[in-house]
Amino acid sequence: MSTVREPQRSDIVSMSSVHFTYPARKGTPTFSINVPDFTLASGGRCMLMGESGSGKSTILNLVAGELVANQGTVTVLGQDLNRLDEAERQAFRIANIGYIFQSFPLVPYLTALQNVILPYRINPHLTLGTEVTNHAHELLDGLGLQQKSSRKPHELSQGERQRVAIARALITKPQLILADEPTAGLDIARSHAVMDVLDNIVQESGVGLLVVSHEPQIVERFEQVVRLEGSL
Repeated sequence: MSTVREPQRSDIVSMSSVHFTYPARKGTPTFSINVPDFTLASGGRCMLMGESGSGKSTILNLVAGELVANQGTVTVLGQDLNRLDEAERQAFRIANIGYIFQSFPLVPYLTALQNVILPYRINPHLTLGTEVTNHAHELLDGLGLQQKSSRKPHELSQGERQRVAIARALITKPQLILADEPTAGLDIARSHAVMDVLDNIVQESGVGLLVVSHEPQIVERFEQVVRLEGSL
């Protein structure tokens, strides 16, 4: 077990003495996870690996503020998430975190480009302008989708829809990127194209990258690899 320490200024994520248990449901075994000590530094890239059900996605959701620890502290960008109510956590997440979900629902009647800039349409705190649209085109181009920016989701393959969702998560230039299986279902070339985009953002902006993945072909991209076996 690691020694718990105070968060440092360069830490984007710090989890100390965290315990979380899902509420018991009839017919479903109770699941809990313990995180004695975990940190992700500014510009750090960490990959969480482990068997299904080991708690990888739970950790992402704790860091995102979707879940709240029963005990301990989860500090993100200097903010103790346990001290925020649900609305405050949501506002913090929108402002600071890009979350690439394992499922990637897109709005069916919007084009790929319109789906990417959607956060600027629905969030009153974000202002849509030419710079944002240009950034969206750059993201789509980096993900190999520039020629398909005007297509709607039903005109795209599953992998293409996945990459549109990734671009949407990155459009607000978040300070922390959380990604749940971002390359699942993609071939090796496309997997590395996705990782190239994420790596460039980390190197240029110093953001933190926390990824859940089972993909061995991208392990070398991460200087920090954590294998879950019940706790960190």
